[in-house]
Amino acid sequence: MIKRSFILVGIIFLITVLIACGSREEKASKFFKKGQVLFERGDYVKARLEFKNAIQIDPKFAEGYYMLGMVELKQGNLEPAFGGFSKAAELSPDHLDSHLQIGRLLLIIKQPEKAMEKAELVLGKDPKNIDAMVLKGSVVLAQKETDEAITVFKGLIERGIKRPDVYLMLSLAY
Repeated sequence: MIKRSFILVGIIFLITVLIACGSREEKASKFFKKGQVLFERGDYVKARLEFKNAIQIDPKFAEGYYMLGMVELKQGNLEPAFGGFSKAAELSPDHLDSHLQIGRLLLIIKQPEKAMEKAELVLGKDPKNIDAMVLKGSVVLAQKETDEAITVFKGLIERGIKRPDVYLMLSLAY
């Protein structure tokens, strides 16, 4: 009878521990979601901590690296932002937003050829991606190919895109 009681207590304890712990993915997701809320509120310091916690639990969590890059970008830390986006793209090659952010940063540091590679990579996977078209137009404008830039930005406007950055880049091209 005592032996059965110990076994029963042991089983209850084991079930309680398993329920309390949850999976790694659930824990990482919990930190990630909290980080997203903090990011949207503009509390980047706390958001960074939550995203780092998510990554620490699941080192292959591409979206966590991407959001960590976004936090760094919002705080003007371009090198760590680039690192976060690069790691996200490495872990998940189809993470198009990471490739776009890398392309934008490459354009900022005056590497238009590499930025164009990122724009073309995204357009190869999603030909109607507006952000990739804007990046492509920005690259050709940076390369002083104003006629091609005008064509890209006019094409976006003709498709009904009314984003201010498109009009701004078109006006810069003129």
